[in-house]
Amino acid sequence: MQGRLRNEQGLTFDIQTECGHCGQPMRLEMDGAMNYQLVEAGPELLVFSPDVDWPQMKDPNIIDAY
Repeated sequence: MQGRLRNEQGLTFDIQTECGHCGQPMRLEMDGAMNYQLVEAGPELLVFSPDVDWPQMKDPNIIDAY
């Protein structure tokens, strides 16, 4: 979500993945505000953003902080 940190508007992306449990494919679209919609039906979605304490973050990168 680098665009969100830069205050860029109108960013969208298409995610094609599969359920980690059953392997059923799924596809969704998401925007920079973390709004999403299911494009192709699949398992029930669980979309979240991990809670990171930005002022206290000491990890070398955002992936390690999650």
